[in-house]
Amino acid sequence: MGKSEGGIEMKNLDLIVSALEEMKSDSVRNYVIAGLDSHLLQNGKVRLFECSRWHQDQITPHSHRFDFACLVLEGYVQNRIWERTSPSKGDLFQCSELSYEGEIGNYAIKRNDQAHFLSTPEIYNEGECYGMKASEIHSIEFSKGAKVLFFEGPTVSNKSIVLEPVVNGEIIPTFEKRDYMFKKDPKGVSQR
Repeated sequence: MGKSEGGIEMKNLDLIVSALEEMKSDSVRNYVIAGLDSHLLQNGKVRLFECSRWHQDQITPHSHRFDFACLVLEGYVQNRIWERTSPSKGDLFQCSELSYEGEIGNYAIKRNDQAHFLSTPEIYNEGECYGMKASEIHSIEFSKGAKVLFFEGPTVSNKSIVLEPVVNGEIIPTFEKRDYMFKKDPKGVSQR
């Protein structure tokens, strides 16, 4: 596929456009001039992730309650897609269902089955896009200085999946909410 003037492959730019199409609401046709349409993006959310340190912690493999698309503005990310596989190829994980309880980081957890999974990593650099469906399971790692624009589509489920390692019959509890996580900045902007 060809690249656009800004260096983004057109197929990747299509991920962003597709996510925006699903986020449109409150459309106004012919906004001031003929042929100009305006759409609020209330059905979804746009978020900017900024990483001020080299990523140290491992993010537990998980799915989301929505489809999303991302544009890497600076730095890079390594996104790992996790898929079920055979015992000879993958590791054993506990699959648990998370039910969102209305606030970031708050979930009810229901243990489901155990299965073998294998991840495939893909690195996305500045100017590149990636996206995922709500049903896909991933983990992600950010470089120091990474800035990623995150386009969250409409919620398609109030449940998601998380994978935790199973070693010698024991579930290793890697999915946890710690005191330092999800702190609100009173000014709305991080202080550096």
